[in-house]
Amino acid sequence: MLEGMARGVTKFMIRQNVVKEEEQEMYDYCFELMLSTIMNLVVILVLSVLTHTFVKTLIFIAFFVPIRSIAGGFHASTHFRCLMTLVMVYTIFVLSIYFMPQTLYLGVGMTLLLLVSIAIWILAPVESSNKPLSEKEKIYLAKKCKVYLIVFAAIAVFFLWNQPLCEYGWCMTYAIGAVGFSVIYGKQREV
Repeated sequence: MLEGMARGVTKFMIRQNVVKEEEQEMYDYCFELMLSTIMNLVVILVLSVLTHTFVKTLIFIAFFVPIRSIAGGFHASTHFRCLMTLVMVYTIFVLSIYFMPQTLYLGVGMTLLLLVSIAIWILAPVESSNKPLSEKEKIYLAKKCKVYLIVFAAIAVFFLWNQPLCEYGWCMTYAIGAVGFSVIYGKQREV
């Protein structure tokens, strides 16, 4: 479905002389990724409205997307499987907000943050079969990932330790945790 839509957008741009015909394959791929990203974002935002977790979801997205885009991790074989994986991760996030007592946010959050931060620090970046990395890119992304991880983890810890704001710290921590598990699983599949 997304491939066909992406191809249609590219063909339209070729007819409008915006894109050269020999660049069609590259543009097809770019538009397919863009449409997939938009679809994933729309689904999660709709779910956040339905579950009354919109602000917490924005925090989750703000922490998840930057680190995940640098660290890499698990990639599903189809866009549908990617969406279903994201919905599963998001569902666990929402359930944790509703059912985990706030008194556990600090202890569980700090433990999770410590464990996944170690994993991300050691394993990231994880290559994708669609986008292999050169040694130079790996070194650059590893450094960039570590900077993001330090900054985001520090912000999450600050919020976890401040009782009225600890639920936002949990949102940040869960996002980093989701990236950590994606990195671990992606690295296992890479081997």
